[in-house]
Amino acid sequence: MRDTRENPILHSIFVAIICTLVIVGLSLLPAFNFLIFLCSIPIVVLAERKGQFFAVLSLAIIGILIGFIDIYVSLLIVITYASMLIAVPYVIRKRLELADSLAICSGAALVAMVISLKILSLMVGQDIFTYTWDFMRELTAQDNEVISNILELYKSIGILDNAITSIQFGELLIDRFKLLTPSMLIISSIIYGGSNFLLSRRILKRYNIYVQDIPEFSRWKLPRGTTRGFIIILILSSLGLRIGLKNFDVVVATVSMLFTFIFSIQGLAILVFILKRTKIPKPLRYIINIFSFLLLKSPLSIVGVFDQIFNIRGIENGPKNNA
Repeated sequence: MRDTRENPILHSIFVAIICTLVIVGLSLLPAFNFLIFLCSIPIVVLAERKGQFFAVLSLAIIGILIGFIDIYVSLLIVITYASMLIAVPYVIRKRLELADSLAICSGAALVAMVISLKILSLMVGQDIFTYTWDFMRELTAQDNEVISNILELYKSIGILDNAITSIQFGELLIDRFKLLTPSMLIISSIIYGGSNFLLSRRILKRYNIYVQDIPEFSRWKLPRGTTRGFIIILILSSLGLRIGLKNFDVVVATVSMLFTFIFSIQGLAILVFILKRTKIPKPLRYIINIFSFLLLKSPLSIVGVFDQIFNIRGIENGPKNNA
């Protein structure tokens, strides 16, 4: 094992084999498929510890091994991992600020996702969104007990009109997904790029590799001017929607979703800030934080906006308390 650690080529092969086994194992567990995206972290760490060449070698080996199972899946993995292999080492070596680092990593992740969607379109033989909408139409048009039960539930609580059919219900769902798809892609890229950067940075710090300082989460806040920027964009988008400009409903929905998501994170930081000053046991604090973020995004976003405007924690941008 010592020789493997000291020889960068053997180290690259070892990381590739372990990552491949983890990817295959997670692919068999549908509930944990999302963790496959975190398998890019060992490759990023390898790039900083041994060099970019050996990280690329490790990624190539993963691509070849997965390619024996499914060439399209191999391409998806190589593209998504490569985006992090380019972005994360770059922001770490440049010692960029947290906001800039997250923006670059999220942007790289978004580009990788768009390319991946094109590959998925090749896999199914048509545009992936058209394929998805057609599948949803077929599913809701069938005499499906689950769909019928959902439809009846929505009718009983007054969400849907009693006269609506399952086919019309399917079209409503498709319209809703069309509206939310851009924001879902952007938020997913923020989560993917941000988690890769933050976790890679923490691991590298444990290896005593110099990385940029970032604030503790409880003292994190958005850059100054973020609220004004969002509000201006939202107003312009709403005006475009009111005068009937094409697709501005998608723009409004995307901006609104991003606004809620980003400021709910700042609201969560405030909750963490407050709970740290209580005597609540740490495990219980974690549970409160998780459930609050999952169930109370809108209230948290309001708190986040309030803090951004009035600075209720008394924190200046670029705090010195580092994680």
